[in-house]
Amino acid sequence: MNDNTADGLLLTAAPRTLRSIQFLRGLAALSVVAFHTGWTHTVLGAAGVDVFFVISGFIMQHVSRRETTPIAFLRARILRVVPLYWLVTLAAAALHGIMDPARLAQSLVFWPHLDAQGHAWPVLLQGWTLCYEMFFYGLFAVSLLLPHRLWLMTAALLILASAGVALHPSGPALETYTSPLLLEFLAGMWLHRAWHSGWLRRARPLLPGGVAAFAAQVMLPDPGNWHTLAWGVPALMVVAGSLSVESSGRLPQVRWLNALSSASYALYLTHTLVQNQVLPLLQPAPAILAVPTAVAACVVVGMIVHWMVEEPIRRWLDVRIKFRAFRRQLIAAAPVPSKR
Repeated sequence: MNDNTADGLLLTAAPRTLRSIQFLRGLAALSVVAFHTGWTHTVLGAAGVDVFFVISGFIMQHVSRRETTPIAFLRARILRVVPLYWLVTLAAAALHGIMDPARLAQSLVFWPHLDAQGHAWPVLLQGWTLCYEMFFYGLFAVSLLLPHRLWLMTAALLILASAGVALHPSGPALETYTSPLLLEFLAGMWLHRAWHSGWLRRARPLLPGGVAAFAAQVMLPDPGNWHTLAWGVPALMVVAGSLSVESSGRLPQVRWLNALSSASYALYLTHTLVQNQVLPLLQPAPAILAVPTAVAACVVVGMIVHWMVEEPIRRWLDVRIKFRAFRRQLIAAAPVPSKR
């Protein structure tokens, strides 16, 4: 598959394959799966989301050299994100007996809202990260209309994050759209500038340094409002170091990790549904057996959903889009009948 550069969790077309980003995406998804088993409560699992956000900012800069119009950009993102997310969200609603049409609608359109327990979670719990992703995509699409995109996005995201820190807005939507977490997307965008300029050739030490910084968080209290620094900076270091390793030619080809990376979006969306079914069955077993079994079950289901649902939908949509484009070309090329 040539179309194998990652947009955070999502596969997108890009000018160049980046194996390091692929591998990180798969590992980050796997760490989130392990974190949600409840067995690990360390940032080494939860920080997979921070790695995703940095990757998203990086890849949006990477692919936007070809997707130059806002409509083309948003269409590509929607086609990658929405179909599978809608299917899994509807499955989650059915399994959890969620009958609230307003909550379901807000979840499907990525609108941050509160659930019955007061948490800012959509029907599919991990969908909260996609609310951030879609908001970032919207800002990025607008920036495509203007010159100096990187500087404009820098100003916009800094203003939003500063407003969140200074004003403490209430309500899930305002909290999301002014969250300092948005700066992780911005960090990824500037990382692309550094990588594209060749500044990461000797940045390999950042990879073990970022992993060590994550591990150190285990011994520290919850960073609270400093989350973006405590987790975002190590995430940036890990992504930068991985890109440097690839640039040096020392990144091996790992087939199983490449396959996991290709299925990472399906794995990320489906894993909590699988865990809800599998973990209760594994309760009598010790954690050393139950956790790997639950993670393996999630990976297997994620792979199946990727191969049997996500990929067929992608191919079907690609065929329809190409057919419509071909039909428009035929209509445009058809001779106009003359009037006599």
